[in-house]
Amino acid sequence: MIADYAEIVKEAGKLYSPACVANYIYDLVKEYNQFYHDFSILREENPELKNFRLVLSANVAKIVEIRYGFIRHRGSGKNVTIEDEHKRENKKGSPSISTK
Repeated sequence: MIADYAEIVKEAGKLYSPACVANYIYDLVKEYNQFYHDFSILREENPELKNFRLVLSANVAKIVEIRYGFIRHRGSGKNVTIEDEHKRENKKGSPSISTK
């Protein structure tokens, strides 16, 4: 489902329909919620599987954060724009998370 993100955004642009993206985000979060319910993430003993689940979780979070245009600033409790967060990450040299 994460792999569909770029195509959904492209389709929403062609149709001038932000509802396509909203419906995608809703379905993505619903699927992730079921995944989170069914599988342990932090208590997983297999390090490769644990890392996969953490990366998957981070990718879902990144998509949701991007679509809502803000991120809860880590530690401060303040909302910042996605552009502010990208500037902050780029100053630190942090790698971005791929949605592919």
